[in-house]
Amino acid sequence: MGGRVYIISATSLNLLLECPLCFYLKVKEKIDRPRPPTASITFGMDKVIKEYFNKCREKGILPPFLQKKLEGKKLALEKPLNLKVEYILSESPYLKLKLVGNLDECLVDEEGKYYPLDHKTRGYAPKQDSSSVYQLQMNIYSFLLKKNGFPIGGKGYLVY
Repeated sequence: MGGRVYIISATSLNLLLECPLCFYLKVKEKIDRPRPPTASITFGMDKVIKEYFNKCREKGILPPFLQKKLEGKKLALEKPLNLKVEYILSESPYLKLKLVGNLDECLVDEEGKYYPLDHKTRGYAPKQDSSSVYQLQMNIYSFLLKKNGFPIGGKGYLVY
C-alpha cells in the first residue's frame, strides 16, 4: 500500500503559520481558502516583468534599475528557476512530504553563488515590515537551490 504524497511550499507553510485549519483543509482535503479580490492587472504585469528579465538575460545584463543595487551579480543563465525545484523531506511507506518552490528569478555572483529573486506585484505600496512576510519564502528557495546542487550566497531579493 503506497503512502500519500503531500506537497508543501512557502505559500502553504505561511498559511500554516497564519491559519492551521486553512492549512489542513488545503493540504489534506484540497479545499482552498477563498482569495480576496485581486486586480487582474497584477497577473499581466508579472508576465511583462518576466519577459523583460528574459530579454535582459539574453543580453547578459541585469535590468538597469537593479545594476547599481546589485553590483557583481547577474541573472543566472542556466535558469535554476525553471527547475520547479523540489526536495523530498520525508519518505516512508505511509507518508511522503515534498517541499517545492518555483523561483521567479535567480541571480549568480562572480564566485558562482546563487540568490533567489522574487517579483512582488501589488496594487498598493509595500508596507514597512512586508519583507518579514517573505523571509520564509526566501529561506525555502535558498534551501531548495542548495539541495539541487547550487551553491548559495545566503541572501534573497524582493523586487517590488
